[in-house]
Amino acid sequence: MKYLLTLLLMLCTVLPALPQHTRHRRHRTIRTMQPAQQQAYICKGPYAKKWHRSSACAGARCSASVSRVSLNEARKIMVGPCLKCW
Repeated sequence: MKYLLTLLLMLCTVLPALPQHTRHRRHRTIRTMQPAQQQAYICKGPYAKKWHRSSACAGARCSASVSRVSLNEARKIMVGPCLKCW
């Protein structure tokens, strides 16, 4: 129990000291992309949740067709970006 409390205390002191860009790296990267690069690939399958940078992403194991859409449209349809390719 003491170990867990010590660990929690250490995390509470270290986490606020991290720079802002370290904690929110993926979101900052997506927002600062050039307009020509703001496209994503989504799977039309029933269990698809993430958008991808490439249709050949290893995380895009799609049972249906893959479509290229704008990044804004992908944000509306899907839960979030693929952690392997974004």
